[in-house]
Amino acid sequence: MDRFHLGKYVIFAANVNNDPELAEPARMALKLEPYGRDIAVVDIRDAVNYLTAELSAEELREAVNETYNLLSNPRLSGREDYKDAYRSVVNEWLDTAHDNIHD
Repeated sequence: MDRFHLGKYVIFAANVNNDPELAEPARMALKLEPYGRDIAVVDIRDAVNYLTAELSAEELREAVNETYNLLSNPRLSGREDYKDAYRSVVNEWLDTAHDNIHD
C-alpha cells in the first residue's frame, strides 16, 4: 500500500455487519484511525447485494454458477470449505428472496 502511494482502501470482508466494532460507521472509523489511512471495510454480502440488484434472473444465474465454477477450479481454490460456505450463502440468499416475493 505504501509502495504504490495508495491513499484510500476498501476492504471486502465477511461478517462485518455482525462485528460491533465495524458494523457502525462511527465505531469503524475509531477502530481504523490508528492505521493513519482512509480505510473502509465493507461486508461482502452488502457488496454482492448492491452489485446484483440490477441483474436479470438469467444474469444472476450465470453469475452464481460461474462463481461456483471458479471456486471449484483446483488451480484457483478447489477448497471444499469455500464451496460449502458459498452454497450456504447462496441458499440463504435464495430463501430470503423467495420469502420476500411471497410476502
